[in-house]
Amino acid sequence: MRRYGDDATVRLQGRAAVVTGGTRVIGLAVARRPAAAGALVCGTARNADDVPRITEELGGVGLAGSVADPDHPARVTEPALHEFGRIDMVVDNAATNRPYGPLMEADPGARREAFAVNVEAPLRLGQSAWRAWLGEHGGPVVDICTEGAGHVGPNFVWEPGEREVASGLPLGRTGQPEDVARAVVWPGLGRGGAGDRGPIW
Repeated sequence: MRRYGDDATVRLQGRAAVVTGGTRVIGLAVARRPAAAGALVCGTARNADDVPRITEELGGVGLAGSVADPDHPARVTEPALHEFGRIDMVVDNAATNRPYGPLMEADPGARREAFAVNVEAPLRLGQSAWRAWLGEHGGPVVDICTEGAGHVGPNFVWEPGEREVASGLPLGRTGQPEDVARAVVWPGLGRGGAGDRGPIW
């Protein structure tokens, strides 16, 4: 019987994925997973020091910048297409949870920034990748929504000090970044042909 990892390696070999926020915690695990399964990865992040390190590790390409920048999607899809010749999957992992606190005390400017990062940026990148490749060839767009810094639903990725919560969870442990990464790879295993336009997850 073929193991899941073997199947993923066969079916992602030579495909290309774009991962935003791909240098730390969940995003790093997400970027590593398709790379380990044979995919070519273009990773982005705000920290210019992190991007070259992860790019070298994954053997792909990278771009430093903010997803809130309206020009960012084109700046991401262009090098991916230039280097890989295709974009088979987009993973929107970059996000912000600020501003915290009561809504009536929130800074409108911070709210606008959060909306730009969490809502507008995934839409722009999805559109850019659609026009560049996905519209004709198909492929999934996966949007990752975080509940808090380092957390992910439904069973959450918690900080290490909070793992005592795990005893009450079905698996006896909290969710980890690698769990999210495995879930992200799964929709990328589709055929990706012209008749398979790919879902938005």
